[in-house]
Amino acid sequence: MQQEKQKLNNDIGKLKKKYEDYQTTFEQMSSKYENAIKEKMLMKLEKDRLIAKVENLEANLRQLHDNDEGATAGGVSQIDIQSSPGKTQLSSVSKKGGASPSGPGKYSSQGGIPQGVGFKTS
Repeated sequence: MQQEKQKLNNDIGKLKKKYEDYQTTFEQMSSKYENAIKEKMLMKLEKDRLIAKVENLEANLRQLHDNDEGATAGGVSQIDIQSSPGKTQLSSVSKKGGASPSGPGKYSSQGGIPQGVGFKTS
């Protein structure tokens, strides 16, 4: 009877030790899970924010493009800025300003600039 009691006490001690080990492991895994969920939420929020930003930029670009088409159709000159701030090219010539395409050779092959007009492209 005494041996059975001692054996049961030893088993209870081993189970308590395993429970404590499992408890610490469970706490570590819970902490990792919470961190992963927080990271996932932050990534989703950042993704949604960036998607909204891209949609806004695309809408602005479409609006600018539509405005540019309207300006070109109205005969207003348009200047494109290249990658370098010092370099510009005339992309379309005003149709109201007397530069009408009346004959061959009137326009050069570089961006529709009339020949004889002195633009520096440096």
